[in-house]
Amino acid sequence: MRKTVKAIALLLILVMVLGVFTGCGDTGTKKPAETPSASSEIKEVTEEVKPTEVEADVDSNETRVLNISLADDCGTLNPMHSSGSFVSVTYAFYEPLWDLSPSGEKIWLLATGYESISDIEYKLTIREGVKFANGNPLTADDVMFTMKLCKEDPRFYLNVKAIDFEKTKVTGPYTMDVWYTQYDVTQEPNMLQMLIYDEESYDDEYMSNHTIGTGPYVVTDYVVNSQITAERNENYWGDPAKIKTIKFKVISESSQIINAIETGDIDIASAVTVSDSEYVESLGYTVDKAWGGYCHTAYFSFNGPLASKEARWAVSYAMDREAMNKVMFNGASSVSSYPGSEHMIDYEERFDNLTDYYTTGYNLEKAKEYAEKSGLVGQTVKIITNGWEMYNDAALVLQQSLKQIGVEATITSLDQATYFGALMDETGFDIGFYFASSPCMLVSDAIANYPDFIPLGWKGESRDEYGKLSHGAVSTFDPAARAELLYEAMVMFADYDMWMPVCEALALRAWDSDVANVTYRLAGNCDYASITFK
Repeated sequence: MRKTVKAIALLLILVMVLGVFTGCGDTGTKKPAETPSASSEIKEVTEEVKPTEVEADVDSNETRVLNISLADDCGTLNPMHSSGSFVSVTYAFYEPLWDLSPSGEKIWLLATGYESISDIEYKLTIREGVKFANGNPLTADDVMFTMKLCKEDPRFYLNVKAIDFEKTKVTGPYTMDVWYTQYDVTQEPNMLQMLIYDEESYDDEYMSNHTIGTGPYVVTDYVVNSQITAERNENYWGDPAKIKTIKFKVISESSQIINAIETGDIDIASAVTVSDSEYVESLGYTVDKAWGGYCHTAYFSFNGPLASKEARWAVSYAMDREAMNKVMFNGASSVSSYPGSEHMIDYEERFDNLTDYYTTGYNLEKAKEYAEKSGLVGQTVKIITNGWEMYNDAALVLQQSLKQIGVEATITSLDQATYFGALMDETGFDIGFYFASSPCMLVSDAIANYPDFIPLGWKGESRDEYGKLSHGAVSTFDPAARAELLYEAMVMFADYDMWMPVCEALALRAWDSDVANVTYRLAGNCDYASITFK
């Protein structure tokens, strides 16, 4: 019944899109606090809620399995090949040098210090007494090995992009002298997503089905696209994980998640929809709501039908983002007024509404005008998604709007493992729904590094100029000068329209009443070791 209700709601929205042509401009984007449908949510999701410590049920922790839903599976346990929501799962088995609390405080993990000698030289101190799951000790050599792995992989080179590998040296079993090629405001925070590997045992094929990390859990069984079973890591350097056995179950559709909650098949739902949240709470589950600090986004390829910025503007005008917000979050989120999240650390109000397609918003008349000028009318664009239900729904809304301006659109829903590779190839799609995030919660990081990470086919002098501005902001030590460069880059970004943000990410997670101490760090990774049964 619940799935039927959602389908009817989506159908009504599509009917509204089809029925609107003249007089369809909105009044521009709104900030979260100005959005009535979201105002009641904002107070809840912006306040940091610290879990109340409870007395653990030791017997249940040893005998009962903690079942956690998982939205997708990359088909491998190797973090070097992980993407999407699956990345957070790998933090149960592997660890970075440090992480950040929800309030931005540093949590030392495999490192105990990162001392600044100058703006480009640092002394890194590795935690002593740490062992990998196979018993091998962690040393500075393993960290250097991991850095070099990231350097050679286009998906992870951002973790070390400012590292000067000619000067960076291991100076002792637990110390390194780390040099940057130039100052980079994102380098230190981006290292929190660099999970550390054992140099001696690293094997790409073996690690597809096994884990050899320093994390609180070790995988004992893995069935691709089905489930992951993990046991407490007896070699763990920190406090042992409270629950002995956890199981991640791949459940992608919201209706299936609700069914699993109703039947008691899962204890923690890693994602629930806004429309389901009240019902989930009525079943005795705690629903945690938090702004994700990033935006759900439509990426535009600079090849094919959207090669001109006027064609991309046409698509941006045709995006009914309020309708997408309704099908994705039941209207509880808010459409974005610039290419990033308003919850990022270096966001400024002057970034808002830098072009008319932000200020005016959804307007099919202007969409058709630019579609005709650019030659987009009569063409077919290819929309791809990673299979997530909300992205599929948003794609349907856009498909109907484009049809109204004489543009056909096909929608291909891929699995996560296939999708990430597809998004890296700008010749295979025209519009791709995904997200634009920054582990360090910096606008400067997202707009400088994502266009390098996901190229989208933007080339030539304009791309070079944009790169100088965006990377200039990242590499500028003075905060005021950095802010000015960032603003200039933002103006150029909006003009060339690399991507159109849909709405702010709103994360809703739920756990059963007999589960406690569920905490999430700044980038959304769960502290699995602290979870306990009451």
